[in-house]
Amino acid sequence: MAHKLTAEAEVFLDARQIRTRDKLRAALVALLARQELAGITVQMIVAEAGIGYATFFRHYSAIDALLLDVAEQLLARFVDGIMPAVIAQDRSLILDELTGFVRAEHRTVHALLVGGGATVRREIAGRAARITENLPVDFDAGIARDLAITHSVDTISNIVAWWVSNDLAMPDVDVARLIDRLALQPLSE
Repeated sequence: MAHKLTAEAEVFLDARQIRTRDKLRAALVALLARQELAGITVQMIVAEAGIGYATFFRHYSAIDALLLDVAEQLLARFVDGIMPAVIAQDRSLILDELTGFVRAEHRTVHALLVGGGATVRREIAGRAARITENLPVDFDAGIARDLAITHSVDTISNIVAWWVSNDLAMPDVDVARLIDRLALQPLSE
C-alpha cells in the first residue's frame, strides 16, 4: 500500500530539497574558487556540502548539471537586477549595474567564467544570449541581431573573466568604459 504524504510533509520535503541544492551549489562554487573544474569530483562536492554521495545524484545527473544550475541562478538574479536599466535604455546605468553585480558576486563569477573552463563559459554565454534576445535592446540595423547579441555577450564575458582573474584590480568605472567601447558602441546605431 502506497503512503500519501501530508501537505505539511510535502512542504518539508520541498524545503529540504531546496536546502540540499543550495548546499551543493555553494560547495561547487567554493571548490571552483580553489581549483579547476576538471579536478573536482562528486566526492569532493558532497564532502564540502556535508551531504551523502547518493544525495548528489537525487538532485543532479552530473557535475556539469550542477554547474549549469549555479549559472542559471546567477543569470536570473543578474537579469532581475538589471531589467529596470534595460527598460529605461540607460546604457550608463546598465553598465553600473553590471559592474556592481560582478563585484558583489565576484567569487561565483570567477568560479563560473574562469574555474569552469571554456566549455562552461560558452554555455553560460549561450544562455545569456538567449535571455538577451528578449530584451528591448537596439542594435545597428546593418548588423544581424543574433550576431550583435552573440558578439556583445561573448565580449562582455571575456572582459568580466579577465577582470575577475585580475582580482577586480581595475576600477568599476574603467571596466564599464571598456565594456561600452568594445562590446556595445560598435553595435550601436
